[in-house]
Amino acid sequence: MTDSYALFDCGRTAGNGRFSALRPRACPPGAFPLAKIELDIRDVAKLGGFGLWRERWQCGHVEEQTGAAIADDPLEAILDRWIHEHAGTEGVALDETQALGQEAEKLLGVLVEDSSAQISAAVSRKLAQIVDYLEQLNTFWAATLSALVDASKSDDAWRVVQRPPREIAREIVAKGMDDASYDKSGWWFGAIAENSLLLPVVGPILRRASAGWLITHLQDRRQHRQLMKRLTDHTELVSLYVAKNQLLVISTMLTRFLTEQRLGSQASLYATRVCDGQSEVLLGPTRAPRWYARPFARRWEMRLRPLAASTGA
Repeated sequence: MTDSYALFDCGRTAGNGRFSALRPRACPPGAFPLAKIELDIRDVAKLGGFGLWRERWQCGHVEEQTGAAIADDPLEAILDRWIHEHAGTEGVALDETQALGQEAEKLLGVLVEDSSAQISAAVSRKLAQIVDYLEQLNTFWAATLSALVDASKSDDAWRVVQRPPREIAREIVAKGMDDASYDKSGWWFGAIAENSLLLPVVGPILRRASAGWLITHLQDRRQHRQLMKRLTDHTELVSLYVAKNQLLVISTMLTRFLTEQRLGSQASLYATRVCDGQSEVLLGPTRAPRWYARPFARRWEMRLRPLAASTGA
């Protein structure tokens, strides 16, 4: 079993459209320990790829009889494409995940405007898998970003407080039934980051991430309450929409944080095994320095500097 993985290469990961790449790699001497996490290194490894994670998910869930699939289901087609894209690759393709979330948002429009439209059990199962995976992945990276904020003594505005996407989805639907929420600009995305100081950054990210249906339809007072009532039957789609947005926010904030730290392309985040059920996240070089350079290398904990609050996207 591999006991050490590179989680995030500052140079490579930012440029290839994938987030949370994970590769077996020995953590070099001198790496700075950021935080211990109550997660076995094998579980960390599975978070690095949806295919491995899905195998474990399926082992813990009883297969249901789903019946006949609906022909030409656009959401199932894009779900299958996302699953296939991530079956044997590392990390999460942000563009594919963005497209998946936008398709889910469009389908919400169809479902709430046509009461006869339904989601098949097969599609619901795939939705649950992806929401569960993104929730665990987002929770891990939110904790890692928080550890970086603590280690660098940066402003708390860099933190992303991670909440379960299904909890937020239910809250969004419930708040949407309240006429007071209707009059608040941006209420439908505010819940995603309401416990953080990120709204100056989060707002533009989430507006760009939307397919437009929620903004257009939920700001129409004549349709607002009726549509929100119908959304109560499809909270898993809202959960996917939330989880996708959480991923975009966390990946953006982590990438920006590491960029503004000016650590360079030779910096990496690592996860190593501490003991059964516990791992550690560290910051260090992508490769060990030459033996003769080690006495003169600047300690990694000294390279982190305090960052003021980020002011825009």
